[in-house]
Amino acid sequence: MNISVENITFKYDDTVILDDLSLTIESGQYIAIVGANGSGKTTLARILAGLLLPQEGQVKIDDAIIVEDNIYDLREHIGMVFQNPEDQFVGVTVRDDIAFGLENYGVERDEMIALIDEFSKRTGVDQLLNREPSHLSGGQKQRVAIASALALHPDFIIFDEATSMLDPEGRHDVQAVIRELFNETHKTIIMITHDLDEALASDRMIVMNQGVIVADDHPHTIFASDIDLGQYHLAEPFVVELSKTLKAAGLIDRVYFDEKELVQAL
Repeated sequence: MNISVENITFKYDDTVILDDLSLTIESGQYIAIVGANGSGKTTLARILAGLLLPQEGQVKIDDAIIVEDNIYDLREHIGMVFQNPEDQFVGVTVRDDIAFGLENYGVERDEMIALIDEFSKRTGVDQLLNREPSHLSGGQKQRVAIASALALHPDFIIFDEATSMLDPEGRHDVQAVIRELFNETHKTIIMITHDLDEALASDRMIVMNQGVIVADDHPHTIFASDIDLGQYHLAEPFVVELSKTLKAAGLIDRVYFDEKELVQAL
């Protein structure tokens, strides 16, 4: 299953947020859509999730064009984890929260119990099912949000700045869960972020600026190129920046993307 946007334009009042943008996302990809604030990446994510429709252009699932009348067909295939996990909690307990979406889809009780058990274990929150979400750490809250999204069996999962409000430990924790999820299920992962360290884990990095795509390739290819990401107000990962400095000084012969490999090369 593929999702594509073709020549889409989206405006807020007279401000162009997305400008004649085209993109195809194929099943099984791990994608990072990166850009500074105001680049249009979050608006694109909401269009991909079926929360918005473009004013111009079209959104397609395979060959089916998405319009107002069938937009729920798109939403059924998409799970979304937002920046602030507090925005997603509706239940008294973690169990209630994971169950909420399943109840809305009319899942039978026995199947619901099995799904809650499966995905709470997969995301490491099975010991938290009777806890109140408000008493959890930031990383735990995002794990619960991921479990809630996974339980609905989406084909695509969008993480909209899902680690930006976490401390370093929580950020690393959630990133590990996302990578493990991809390796185990091969669901399509779409990371919306301004943090290029997160993008290093992806297989495809799409760089946005002022509503258009300015680069689209494997992150290693983009980081090793002459593209100046600083002009788009993006900071390269420390290991990449250090590698380039050492390479320019003649101390190494290529750019490294892993700190351990860089240390070994020195």
